[in-house]
Amino acid sequence: MKALLSLAIFISSVSFAATQKFETICKQRDCFKYGWTTKSQNYVLDTNCKGHNCRQFGWASIAKDHSTYDVNCIDGACFKNGWTSVQNDRGLVLYDIAFCRNSNCLERGWVVSTGYDLMGGNVNCNHDNCSEFGGTSVWRGHPSKTTCYNQDCYHEGWTLEVF
Repeated sequence: MKALLSLAIFISSVSFAATQKFETICKQRDCFKYGWTTKSQNYVLDTNCKGHNCRQFGWASIAKDHSTYDVNCIDGACFKNGWTSVQNDRGLVLYDIAFCRNSNCLERGWVVSTGYDLMGGNVNCNHDNCSEFGGTSVWRGHPSKTTCYNQDCYHEGWTLEVF
């Protein structure tokens, strides 16, 4: 929100043997209004903003393997307060909570706690600006790097490399 927003959503459902690269493209050049599509070699995740406002209401995603994700903003402000996430992975339901650092996820990053294991995760924005410069993350033991296209993640999209 990574440009790391979807990082927390889909990494938990994908197995990594080596470095894997994901490409995310914003729908209609506005990720926070229309959502995004994330792809890798064998993975597709389609995300839509609830009420055409990911910042206020959250988003819903469905993966190629039929896993679903339901993300809801905490107190109507995802990138100020954080969000809750419910993943349904073929009947296995997984819960996460993301909390923004210093009430600003898009500048300071966020910390993820999880209800089903102790690994959780954290996201750090490069140069205090995830929107332009992407960031780095460790999620469920996997480090990753996000890079914005044309220094505009939430209009142009981003790449995510998971190591």
